[in-house]
Amino acid sequence: MPLIVLCGLPCSGKSTRAAELRESLQKSTILPIMIVSDNDLFQTDSKDTIYADTSKEKNLRATIKSDVHRALSKEVVVIMDAQNYIKGYRYEVYCITKSAKTTQCTVRLIIFNLAVGQFKRVLSFRCGVTVRYRRPRLGTRLGTPRCDIRKLRM
Repeated sequence: MPLIVLCGLPCSGKSTRAAELRESLQKSTILPIMIVSDNDLFQTDSKDTIYADTSKEKNLRATIKSDVHRALSKEVVVIMDAQNYIKGYRYEVYCITKSAKTTQCTVRLIIFNLAVGQFKRVLSFRCGVTVRYRRPRLGTRLGTPRCDIRKLRM
């Protein structure tokens, strides 16, 4: 599957899972693996600042989408490690995948019992992101195939 889209609430471990997935895939495939991450794009502003300003957030999403579009091919496995919480945005990425004539898999990260510090961080500056999050649904083109990763955190 040349595109793997990770989605989940803030602080759900998307970047950690992307690194683990890359490591695991490197052992089992000869294809090169590339991670397109929003973490790589926070040079001038912090995550808090970007997700608090809708125009900066929109520019960030456009940059990530164009990076994925450039990297996408049948010869490279691309892991998209970003918020991916907007259903319409995931649909745009789905259309890019289809135009590249390749496949896509969506991985939804589900975290139960966030630590108190993480929960406060999610509520403090990403409340809007959390409220706008639309989970991928099975039975739709966007949500199939989908893999759910559930983890209990203490």
